[in-house]
Amino acid sequence: MALIPIPVFSLPVWFFTINKKPKLAFISAKVMNFQLSLLVYLFTSTLLLPLFIGFVLIVFVATYYIVFILKNMVKASSGNIVYPYSISFF
Repeated sequence: MALIPIPVFSLPVWFFTINKKPKLAFISAKVMNFQLSLLVYLFTSTLLLPLFIGFVLIVFVATYYIVFILKNMVKASSGNIVYPYSISFF
């Protein structure tokens, strides 16, 4: 659900399970917050590309994304997922 950094897959999961399965809705809301935060960080990094800081930030954001997706895939079954530096939209 979080392999693609666009909330295309997690938004329907959250929307259709919000009343039926609150645990799954909670996890998908956290994933959506992470994905939207990542889009904000990538947009900011691309704006900083002319200053050459953007290249470093894009590498850092990509590494952050891969590490926390793999780490939280293992923890998703228990519902104890953590995405630090994630903005709370939902």
